[in-house]
Amino acid sequence: MKIYLDVLIITNCITTLVFLSSISRITHRNSSKLRTTLSSLIGGISSLIVVLNPHGFLQSVAITIIKLLLITLIVFIAFNLKSIKALAKYIFLYFFIELVFAGISLLLWQITDSKIIYIKNYTVYFDISLIYLVIATIVIYAIISLYEWLLWIKFNKVEKYKATYTIGNYEIKLPAIADTGNKLYDLFTGTPIVVFCSAELYEHFNLDNVSQYSIAGFRLSPYSTVSGDSVIPITSKGSVTISDSSGNKAPVKCCVGVIHNGKNKSRAIFNPCLLQ
Repeated sequence: MKIYLDVLIITNCITTLVFLSSISRITHRNSSKLRTTLSSLIGGISSLIVVLNPHGFLQSVAITIIKLLLITLIVFIAFNLKSIKALAKYIFLYFFIELVFAGISLLLWQITDSKIIYIKNYTVYFDISLIYLVIATIVIYAIISLYEWLLWIKFNKVEKYKATYTIGNYEIKLPAIADTGNKLYDLFTGTPIVVFCSAELYEHFNLDNVSQYSIAGFRLSPYSTVSGDSVIPITSKGSVTISDSSGNKAPVKCCVGVIHNGKNKSRAIFNPCLLQ
């Protein structure tokens, strides 16, 4: 089989983008367009290791290490991960999604009875038409959407949650809602945001005075609602714990966004993926 380098790089750029987008949907940790683009380009260029011809066990091990380092670099750049545990989790997700994608492509290969896949040095070359690539991509997104739907079903029970926010000697506890629609994240770190709708908390930090934001450790972050686009003051200081009606408590890694609840009841809104 002839391997065309332009096709090799472009298809692997696309598949890397698909993998990263799928991970973002699973974890609800978004990546900036710049980081995603850079990681996708690295994914495409890294596919050039397919041209290497290992001879012997040691050279094969070396290629394996190179491939692992490249995936680590792709994931690290895309999601700006700070801990080894989080990095390992995202690397595992990347491998899993890549395996699913390769399996779908292999199934198409068997169904069509044509040799459209070449695998070497952990790199897949797809000698297939664009329509087959689109079909495989759609199937992956369907699987991810099914996962999110099952997650929504799981947390759409009559379950009463409470969210506790603690910072220094101050603590506030509010009724909490598990909402898969809360996809807010910190643009700087990619960390999910738990929204606290509370006049008490808003006034405690004097958030109607923008000049006090830096003193209190807050910054403005854009967000969208059905009413339009706006901004919300957020902070990475303090800690959040989610508890259910059974008394189970789970500390969550997140930023905290605070808005005034007005005439509505005070509450917190979090994405249920934070409890996974």
